[in-house]
Amino acid sequence: MNNSLHRNIISANNISKIILFIMVIGLNFSCSSSKDKFINRSYHNTTTVFNVMYNGNNSLDKAEEIIVTNYTDDFREILPISPFETGMRAMKSNSHLKKASEKASKAIQKHSMNIGGNERNSHMDEAYLLLGKARFYQTKFIPALEAFNYIKINFRGGKAYYQALIWSARSQIELENYALAVSEIDDVLNNPNLEEKYRPQLYAYYSDALLQQKKYSLAVKMMKDAIRLEKDDRVKTRYTYILAQIYRLDEEFYQ
Repeated sequence: MNNSLHRNIISANNISKIILFIMVIGLNFSCSSSKDKFINRSYHNTTTVFNVMYNGNNSLDKAEEIIVTNYTDDFREILPISPFETGMRAMKSNSHLKKASEKASKAIQKHSMNIGGNERNSHMDEAYLLLGKARFYQTKFIPALEAFNYIKINFRGGKAYYQALIWSARSQIELENYALAVSEIDDVLNNPNLEEKYRPQLYAYYSDALLQQKKYSLAVKMMKDAIRLEKDDRVKTRYTYILAQIYRLDEEFYQ
């Protein structure tokens, strides 16, 4: 091998090492969650969605499927708005819920970019929503509220915002803070930016909170609104049955 060719090979190797070194340094900088740069935001946004959150949401889906499959309605009692309200109590130590909670916590710990009081990872609301749901199903309602409140404060009007409001109200109902749940739902329903698809569920939980306070006439009104707006026939049928049960309670209350 002649000296010129040898020098070219050495030079090429050096250039490759330099490029690799620059890439490693660049990756280290992009991994920092304390720098509000495009490359940092891109790295943490992408990693949150395609790595941690994907697996976490899959685990939550499996847990929800098991809850629904193992739940049977007791028609002698007032039906819950959703099977989850009763079925989840047998599921609180389920491994799928544990994994969903762990994945959400990992996303928050490693990829949150709360800089100067502003969250710069645009997918962090999804991580907190997943964490809140997993905690809710584990019947950890106060920690669940903490997750939902983070979304309410830091992602007002965002893609997970209204879901957080609904789940927050559900948590308040489970904690028997019925008046607070009613107040929260009332505020949401009066928000002009609320997507219509959330209204039936909100009215249903509004009815439930009123029902727990024995305000039967108002509970009837809210459940009627839920039925009127609900598009899923199975859910509409469930709400209609609950409405009949509330009517019966209302009649007994005034006898």
